[in-house]
Amino acid sequence: MQPWKTRNKPLVLMFIFMLVMQVLTPFSAKAADAVDVGLILKFEASKPVVAAGEEFSYIINYSASSTVSNFTDPKITFTLPEGVTYTSKTDSTNTSSTVGDSVAFPGRKEVTFAFKNGVLPAGSAGKLVVNGKFENYVTPDGTAATGKIIYQAVVDGSPVELESNEVTVTATADAKWTIEKKKIRPLPEPFKGSDVQYEIVFRDLTTSTSLGKLNLKDIVVTDKLPDGAVFVSADNGGAPGPDNTVVWHLDDDLRDSKRVTLIVNYPDSISATEVTNQAEALYTPLGKAPTTVTAQVKHGFVTTPLDLGTSIAKGTNSGQREISPGQTVKFYIASLENKANLSLNSGVIQDMTPTKTVNGTPIDFRLQTVKTAAFAGVGSYDVYYTLVENPTSADWNLWTHVNASPPTSLDATALGNVKGVQFRIGTLPINFVQSEPIEMTYKVPATFVVPADSTETVKNYVTLDYEFNGINKTATSNSGVDIVSSRPLLKLEKTSSKASLIPTETTKYTLKVSNETYTSSDKLENPILVDLLPAEFEYQPDTWTITKPAGMASAPTFTAVPQADGTTKLTWAWDDANPGNLQIGETISISFDAKLKAGTKQQSIANRFQVLSSKYLNDTKFNNKKCPSCVPSDGVYSLLQVVGVNVNEDVALQSEMLVKGELDSDWSKYPDSGLTAPGGSAMYRLKILNVGNIATNKLTIVNTFARIGDNAVLNGSVGRSSQWGPLLTGPVVVPSYVTPYYSTTTGVTMNATTGADNGVWSQEPPQDLTSVTAIKFVFDDNYVIDPLDSMTFEWPMVAPVGAPTGGELAWNSFGYKMDKAGGGSVLPSEPLKIGIKILASPKAEIGDYVWLDQNENGLQDAAEPGVNGVKAELYSEGGTKLSETLTGNDFAGNPGYYLFPNLDAGNYYIVFRPSATYEGVTAAGVGADPEKDSNANPANGTTGLITLTDGEKNHAVDAGLVLKKAVLGDYVWLDANGNGQQDAAETGMNGLKVELYSGAGLLLSTTTTATNNGQDGYYDFRKLNPGTYKVKVALPSTAYGFVPKNQGAITSLDSDVNPDTGYTDTITLVQGEENLKVDAGLVKLPVGSIGDFVWMDMNNNGIQDPTEKGLNQVKVQLYNDQKVLVAQTVTADRAGAAGYYLFDNLTTGNYYVKFLVPYALTSKHVGAQKDKDSDADTQGWTELLTLLPGENLDTIDAGVYIPWPGGLSTLTKGSLGDRVWNDANANGVQDAGEKGRNGITVELYNAKNERVSSVVTADHDGKPGYYLFDNLDPGNYQVRFKLPATDSFTEARKGDSMERDSDVDPATGRTGTLLLGLGENILSVDAGLLPGKKPNALGKLGDRVWLDTNANGIQEAGESGLNGVTVQLYDESGTLLSTALTSGDSGQPGMYLFADLPKGEYRLKLIAPVGYAFTVAEASGDAQSDSNAAATGWTQQITLGEGEANLSIDAGLVKTDDASTPAPSGNPGTPDPVNSGNPATPAKPGVGGWNGHQMLPQTGEQESLLQVVGWVLFLLAGGLLLIRKYAR
Repeated sequence: MQPWKTRNKPLVLMFIFMLVMQVLTPFSAKAADAVDVGLILKFEASKPVVAAGEEFSYIINYSASSTVSNFTDPKITFTLPEGVTYTSKTDSTNTSSTVGDSVAFPGRKEVTFAFKNGVLPAGSAGKLVVNGKFENYVTPDGTAATGKIIYQAVVDGSPVELESNEVTVTATADAKWTIEKKKIRPLPEPFKGSDVQYEIVFRDLTTSTSLGKLNLKDIVVTDKLPDGAVFVSADNGGAPGPDNTVVWHLDDDLRDSKRVTLIVNYPDSISATEVTNQAEALYTPLGKAPTTVTAQVKHGFVTTPLDLGTSIAKGTNSGQREISPGQTVKFYIASLENKANLSLNSGVIQDMTPTKTVNGTPIDFRLQTVKTAAFAGVGSYDVYYTLVENPTSADWNLWTHVNASPPTSLDATALGNVKGVQFRIGTLPINFVQSEPIEMTYKVPATFVVPADSTETVKNYVTLDYEFNGINKTATSNSGVDIVSSRPLLKLEKTSSKASLIPTETTKYTLKVSNETYTSSDKLENPILVDLLPAEFEYQPDTWTITKPAGMASAPTFTAVPQADGTTKLTWAWDDANPGNLQIGETISISFDAKLKAGTKQQSIANRFQVLSSKYLNDTKFNNKKCPSCVPSDGVYSLLQVVGVNVNEDVALQSEMLVKGELDSDWSKYPDSGLTAPGGSAMYRLKILNVGNIATNKLTIVNTFARIGDNAVLNGSVGRSSQWGPLLTGPVVVPSYVTPYYSTTTGVTMNATTGADNGVWSQEPPQDLTSVTAIKFVFDDNYVIDPLDSMTFEWPMVAPVGAPTGGELAWNSFGYKMDKAGGGSVLPSEPLKIGIKILASPKAEIGDYVWLDQNENGLQDAAEPGVNGVKAELYSEGGTKLSETLTGNDFAGNPGYYLFPNLDAGNYYIVFRPSATYEGVTAAGVGADPEKDSNANPANGTTGLITLTDGEKNHAVDAGLVLKKAVLGDYVWLDANGNGQQDAAETGMNGLKVELYSGAGLLLSTTTTATNNGQDGYYDFRKLNPGTYKVKVALPSTAYGFVPKNQGAITSLDSDVNPDTGYTDTITLVQGEENLKVDAGLVKLPVGSIGDFVWMDMNNNGIQDPTEKGLNQVKVQLYNDQKVLVAQTVTADRAGAAGYYLFDNLTTGNYYVKFLVPYALTSKHVGAQKDKDSDADTQGWTELLTLLPGENLDTIDAGVYIPWPGGLSTLTKGSLGDRVWNDANANGVQDAGEKGRNGITVELYNAKNERVSSVVTADHDGKPGYYLFDNLDPGNYQVRFKLPATDSFTEARKGDSMERDSDVDPATGRTGTLLLGLGENILSVDAGLLPGKKPNALGKLGDRVWLDTNANGIQEAGESGLNGVTVQLYDESGTLLSTALTSGDSGQPGMYLFADLPKGEYRLKLIAPVGYAFTVAEASGDAQSDSNAAATGWTQQITLGEGEANLSIDAGLVKTDDASTPAPSGNPGTPDPVNSGNPATPAKPGVGGWNGHQMLPQTGEQESLLQVVGWVLFLLAGGLLLIRKYAR
C-alpha cells in the first residue's frame, strides 16, 4: 500500500550544496565570473622556444558550457606580442576572423575571431590558431614575447569578459659562418713563373632557408700571401695590406655567401716545391662577441704542360624547343674556359647556319641577331661573318671588334644572308672563362611546309679551334629545335583564393588560359576547359563567372557531372554550334566557388585543370609532342595544370541530449521539454557527432541525473533548478569500445579544465538501479572518433510514484572531455540541458508496492520494508509484453513503489522478477485485506488477469518477496599429486555420495557428485535456512583416501574434510549465503599385487619341497569380495622357473584367488612357512585376502597332486563349446522354449589367428544346436560362428547368467579371446541368432591424440602423435562402454579406434597423462585438424549414424611440468582385465571385451605365443621320476 495515498506527509526537500574551486591561473579576477557561466579558455603555444624566423602557433582552446542558453555576441581578441610578426590564422567551423593594426599597441597586429551568426552554442568546444614568428636575422638570441587573449560574450543579457593565462615564447638565434679558400686557375698544377688565381668564399654554414640567424657587422677578409709570392690583382675591392696581405672590407648585414678572387704570380726564383696560402674572416654577429674563422689551401708546381680538355657547349632556349614557320629560335654557345696550365693560342669559335633539317629537307634558316659573350681573362676579341655556305679563309669578313664584357648585340640581317660567324679570341690565358653565353637568333621561313602530324628538326653545330703547346685542337657541340605547323601555345594557370581551409569553408578557384604571344602561332579553336573537382569539395551552384576577350562573343556551355570516384567534372565548352576562338595574345579566365566538405581530414588536396582540343596544341612546358605515333587514341589533345590547397586542423564535437516521456509521441530537445506521468517512462538519448576534421579519442561523458536542487555538471555552482528526479530502470547499452560506469554519489560534477569528476564509480550496476545518481561513458583509449563519426546512447528512466503533477520540471545535462587522437587535449564542455515535465496520467494505471516479507506470512506487516530495484513487467491478456519498470523510491522517499500509467481499458497481468538476492515471491492472497496481501503466484511471480476500465487507477497490485536461501557445496576431485590443492590438470570425480548433516549431527540430505557445466565432481545442497551444518563425503572404495585438509593459502582450492572421518568442520550459513568452496580431495592409495606359485606336490605333503617343480598353463582367477571376476591369467615361467602368476596394479580391498586345475589340490596351510604352503581349498578357492595400500601378497600358492602313472597325459587337454540357438524374442538370453539351431558352421582359431578346427552344430542328447572342440591344448582361442545370409546375431552379454547369454560380437561373428587353462573345459560359449533379420551396419569412432607443441589447438606438420593415452567411450546415459589406448599399430603414433558401434549418442573422455594438459578446443573450426577435448578431457556429445565412420575426434596435449611422453606399459606380468572399467558389469570369464582394437585380428595379425617352456620342463621332470622309480 502507498503512504503517499493514505497519509498526508509533508514533502521532504533535499538540497545538495557543492563548491568546486576551479582555479585557472594566472587568470584575472574576471575569470572566476566567466567560469561560473561556462566560459573556459586554455591558451598555449605550440612551442615554448623557437628559432628566429620559425613559424609557431598560438593555440586558443575554448569551451562554452551552459544549461540555460547559448552565448551571444561572442568574440576572442589576441594582440600579438611585441617582436612577433603575424603570419596566418586558422578559424574553427564556428568562427570568422579579421586581422588589423592594434589601436592600444601601435606597431602590433591584432586578430579578432567572431562567432558566426553572433552565437556560440552551449556545449561547443573548439580550437583557434594564430601563427606568428620572430623575424630572422634581426631578432637577438633569447628574445622573449608574452601574450594573452581576451574572450568576450553576453550571457543572459550580461556582458562577460575572460582573460586567459599568459603565454611566453622565446626566440633563439646564432651566426654560423665559415671561410673556404681554393685554387681555381689553372685547373692543373701551375708552372713557376706563371700566375695562379685563388677564390675565397665567406659562407653561411646553414642553408639559405634556415632559421635562427643573425645579421653580421664589421666583416673583414684577409689573405696572407706565401713568401715570395707577388700580388697581381683582386676583385670586389681587395687591396694590398701590411705584411704581404690582401684585405677586403665586406658590407654589413651580409646574408648570402660572398666570393672574392685574387691573382698571384710565383716567380721562377721561388725555391719551394709547395706553397700554402692562408685566409681569415673576422665578423661580429648581432648581439654577440666578434668571431674569427680561417682557411688555407696548399698546392705544388709542375714542369709538364697539361690540357684537361677545353670544351664548348651549344644549347636551345628552353621556351623555344618547338616553333612554327615564321617564328624565331635562339641558340646559345657557352661553357668555354681554359682547362690547361698554359695559355691557349689562336682560339676561334665558329658557328655555321643550318641549311637542311635532320630529315634532309632544305630550309632557308636565316640568322637574325647575335649577342656576343662575356669573357674573363681577355679584354676584347673580333667577330667575323661569311655569306658563303662552305667558306674558305678568304670568304670571312671582319664584322666588328667587341669588348669581352659587357656583351654586344649585332644585327645580322643588315649583312645579308649570313651563312656563318666566327669569334676570334686569340690567346686564352689561364684565367680565361666564359661568364655569359653567345646568343644566335634564327628565323624559320613562313613558307616552310611541315608534313601533317609530323615534326621537322633542325640542328645547329658549333666548333672551337685552339692551339695548346704547339698542338692544334678542336671541340664541338650541337643543339636542335623542332618545327611544327601552326598551333596555339598556351599558358595554363590555376589558383585558389585560399591556400588553406578548414571543413565547410569555401574557396574561389580561378582557371586562366593564355594564348602566348611569345611562342604561339595560331588561335585556340572551340576549347574545352575541364576542372576535375576533388571528392572532398562540393561545387557551389551558379557561382561560376567568366572573363573573356571582347572578340569571343558567346559564353561556353557549362555542365557539372558527379563521377563514380566522388569527384565532380566541371566542363566549360565551345563547339561549332556555339563557337569561341582564343586569339594569340588573348586570355580566358573562369572562376567558381567550391566548399570543403564537413569532416575532411587534414591533408593537401590537388585540383586538376585541363584544356582539351581536337587539334594539336602545346603549353609553355612543351608537355605534348607532335608525331604520327604521338596522336592521342581518342584524337583529343590535352594540357594539364594542378593546384593544391591545404586542409587545416579543425577540432569540433557536436553533442546534444534528447528526451521522450510516457506522454510524448516524439523526442524533444532544448528549449522544448518532454512529458511524462508519475511512474511513467522517460527515455534519454545522447548524440555525439565529430563535425571537425581531427580524429579524437579518450572521450569521457558524465551525465548527472536530475535531482531536486541540483547543479550543472561542468559548472557546479550553477543550479539546474530541477523540481523532481527520474529513476534509472535499466542498464545502459553501449558498443564494445565504451565502458559504462555507475555512481550513487550525490551531486557529481566535472572539473571545468581537466574533466576530472568527483564521482565514485563501478562498472557493475548496483542491484538497485534506481539508486544510481550519475552515469559515465568512458571510451577505450585506442578508440578513435574519426571525422563525421556519430554515436547514440540511450537509457530508460521513470518518474517516481506520487510525484506532483503540475508540470514540474526535471533538468538533465552532461559534460564531456576528449583528446585529439594525434596528441593534445580539448577543453571539457557541457551542452544545453534537457527538461521533462510531469503531468497526471490521463488514462488508467496499475501498480503499487513490492515489500520484503520477513516473516513469510504473505502480509505487509508494519516493520517490513519496501524493496527497490525489482523488475515489474506488464503484459496484455494475449501475452504481449507492453512495458517494464523497476520499483523505486516514491516522491516522498519511501522504497518499493512502481506504477504503469497511461493505459487503455482492457485486461492485463504483471510479472515480478526479483533479483538473485531473493528466493522468490511469498504466498499470494493471504488475509482479507487486498491492500495488505501479495498478488503474485509464488511459482512464477505472475499476477492474475487484471481488468481496467477507462481511467481506472488500480493501486493495489503488490508482491511480497522472500529472501534467498543459502547454498552449500562445491567439488570433489582426484588429487593426482597428493598436495591437497586443486591443480589445473586435476579432474573431478562423479558418482560419490555426499551427505549433509545439521550442526547437531542429524542427517538432512544426500546427493552425489555429478557433471556441472562440463566439469565433473560437483555437488550442492540448496534452499538452506541460516544455521550450522556439516558435510560428509564418502570414499568410492578402499582404493581411495582423503588428502590432508586446509593445505595452501587459497581456501577455495584446498580440501575441507577430515582425512580420517570424511566430515568437514561445522559450517555457519547466513541468509542467502552461497558457500561453494567446501571441497574434498581424494588420492588413490598405492596399488599392490597378489600372486606366487602353482607347483606339483609330488609327495602330497602340502609343502613346496626343493625338488618339486612349478606347473605352467594353470588358469588362475582373481575375484573381489563379492566373488565377481576381476582378472584372470595362467601360470608361466618366471626367471626360467615354471608355475608362477601375478595380479598387479591392484587397489586396496578384499579379494579371492581361484585356481582351476584338473587335479586334486593338496592340503592348505600345512607347516609354519606361509611362503611354502598351499592356500587353496579343494575347490581351488583361497580364503578372503585383505590387500592393504601398496601391499604385495606374494605367497598365495597352490599345490597340485597328480596321481601316477599316466594321470598327466589324459587330463592336460581341454575343450570349448556349447550351443547356437534362435533368440525368438531377441533379448540376448536363452529362454525356455527357444530351440537350438543345427547346421551352423563353427570355427576355432588359435592365438596366431590360424583356424585349427571346424564343426557344425548338431543334436546332443536329443537337443539341437550343440557343438564341441575337445582335446585342446592350453592357450588363447577364438570361436567364429558363420552366420546364414538371412540372419543376424543377437546382442551379446545380456542377462546375468554367463551360461545363458550370447558371446559372439554381432559385427564380426567372433567371440573375444578365450583363455583355456590346463585341462579346462569352457562349455558356455554360445551364439544367439535372429532368424530372417539382416545385421545392421555398425560404425566407428576415433582418430588421433597428438602433442600440440605450439599450443594453438591445431594439428600441424611436425607435431607427432602420442601413444599410451587412455581413451574411454561412454553412451548417452554416462555408462562406460569401452577403453582404448592410443598406439602406433596403424603405422602412425597416437591413433585409437572404437569399432563395431551401433548408431546412437556417444561421448569420449580422454585421460591426460601426468605432466600434460589438453590444448584449446575447437580452435580452427576444421574437424580434421582441431582438438575436440575440453580441459576436462570430455568431448561434446557425438551422434553416430548407422554404419557411420567418424574418424575426426582428436585431442591435442601440451606439456606442463615434469612431462614425459606416455607409452603403453606392455607388462607381461599384468593380468588380462576382463571388465574394462565398470565394476557393476562383470564380464564372463574367458570372454574378452573391446580394448581399442579387435581382440583377435580377423586376418593375418599375430598375437604373442604362449610360453610352453614350463610345460616341457614339467614333462621332462615327470619322465625322470618314472625312470628312477622303475629302474629300481
